[in-house]
Amino acid sequence: MLIGFLWLLSCGKVVNHGLYRSLEYTDTEKGFIVYYVFMMIWVNEFWNALSNFAIAYVTQRWYFTPYTKNSCAGRSKWGLPTFAILRGFTVGLCFHLGTLAFGSILIAFVRVIRMGFAYLEKLSSDTGNCIGVCISKVLFCCLYCFESCLEFVNKNAYMDVALHSSSFCVGAQRATAVMTNEITALGALTGACWTFQLGGLGAITGLGALLTGLMVRHIDAYSQPTSEYYVQDPVFLTIAAAVISFIVALTFMRGFDTVSCTILYCFATEKHHARTFMGKAQQTTVIDARGKPCTRYLLQMASPDEAGSGNDEGSVQDGPRRMCTPSTLQHLLQEERKS
Repeated sequence: MLIGFLWLLSCGKVVNHGLYRSLEYTDTEKGFIVYYVFMMIWVNEFWNALSNFAIAYVTQRWYFTPYTKNSCAGRSKWGLPTFAILRGFTVGLCFHLGTLAFGSILIAFVRVIRMGFAYLEKLSSDTGNCIGVCISKVLFCCLYCFESCLEFVNKNAYMDVALHSSSFCVGAQRATAVMTNEITALGALTGACWTFQLGGLGAITGLGALLTGLMVRHIDAYSQPTSEYYVQDPVFLTIAAAVISFIVALTFMRGFDTVSCTILYCFATEKHHARTFMGKAQQTTVIDARGKPCTRYLLQMASPDEAGSGNDEGSVQDGPRRMCTPSTLQHLLQEERKS
């Protein structure tokens, strides 16, 4: 898409200003550029949403799979699907395509508007309009804060969609209500994840750069000028290795953040249903003596009609369930009740 964008920019009329040249575009061409930028952001956010959904799908499948005793492996989880991450992508594309597209287009709209205010701020600055610069910067900051909140809501909504197969709006509402009850744990988790991510990025980047620097300086194949693989500039290669290591580490750290948030959401959901169906107090725990998540409340979660009409205050009513969705929480619970 970036190559296509460069081709689109090359359609402008070249204007020679003597020492430099510039491109001028008609109103129609400017509309094409704005539309292309919007589609680039939308497609990028859609794949980001699909990745978050696939990771959340795999995580919730792991969380709600009961522990079983095995003579070889001891107490472990069995029955998880093979190539679960691929199955998560398949489920997202086949059954939740509209949900993911709707969530990603919201961010795309906000981001394009924010970019528009940034452009207006530049124009106001060039013309010396101080009031216009101030207003544009204020609106830019407000939209940036709104976009950050929207990204947080979207991530929680995708976790609920993976767990309950709900629509985007219902999932966002329910996820916000559930996570509000765990605001203390969420704050602690955010701080711990940030520390772990920062340490992981620094360790992996530094280790990659260090090993590369040692190799190009102390291995004869790279340090001897007569060698075919001689590295003439080891500093540049070390920096390139550090950049590559940082990108790889960033991918894994983002996945770690999604997994940790999904586990917390599954834990909060199970505790919420435990309070609802068992009439327990707010301090109800769903962790057993070995520190593993219990699954004794899952049977009540699988048959909410049998639990009566009592609900917690502030609980969010489920929307219509889409029965076309393949194995998620509801199917796992039904299978456990049959066994």
